[in-house]
Amino acid sequence: MPPPKHIPRVSYGKITRPNCVHQCDIMFLTHDYYKGKTHKAVLNIIDCASRYKASVPLTSKKSLEVAKAFKRKYGDRNNPLTWPKLFQCDNRREWMGETSRLMQEHNVTIRVIDPYSHQGNGMVERFNKTEGEMLYKIQYAVESISSDPRLIRAWVRHLPKVVDYLNNYPTRLIRAPGTSKWGLAPSEAILLEEVESKPSISSKRPIGKDEITLKKGDLVRYLLANAE
Repeated sequence: MPPPKHIPRVSYGKITRPNCVHQCDIMFLTHDYYKGKTHKAVLNIIDCASRYKASVPLTSKKSLEVAKAFKRKYGDRNNPLTWPKLFQCDNRREWMGETSRLMQEHNVTIRVIDPYSHQGNGMVERFNKTEGEMLYKIQYAVESISSDPRLIRAWVRHLPKVVDYLNNYPTRLIRAPGTSKWGLAPSEAILLEEVESKPSISSKRPIGKDEITLKKGDLVRYLLANAE
């Protein structure tokens, strides 16, 4: 049999309640000296149902600092993100130690995604790419008018504006229940009790719970990607 042209991947379209499942990752950027600290990376968080995003600058990737960043973000009354039921991340060491103990204190289940399976954390990976591209565009623009290396490497001061823009930009894959028009801003979706969503790529066959149950003796062909 010829190999299939399209293999359905994991979909988070069935997650409808905001603040139930969060994906997190750490993205490394240029060293930016800001307010007496040298920031080297950013902690990115995204809610799978509403696509609401949050970012916290980090001076290191130590578990203690990452745990403090989660406390600061989830404890902020102006931030609609709350402690989720499920926390998805890769198998890096920054999610262990203090971060793991903090999640246990708030009854958050940690799901570790294989490092070679980017589809499992696809939402936050895409967030990393979009956010990085926007921040580097600002740096390129500054580089064209200034030769100061501190200004060229700056990104911490621009980070809140980038995240705020992404949260207020309509996402074509979600909508409010009872409406026919797709396209809802994450800042509006996070305030709803439930959100309807659809996959970015429609499958050509039933998947998940909609699949036909196999009978005993049926032949099965496994289609496994790397690290699956």
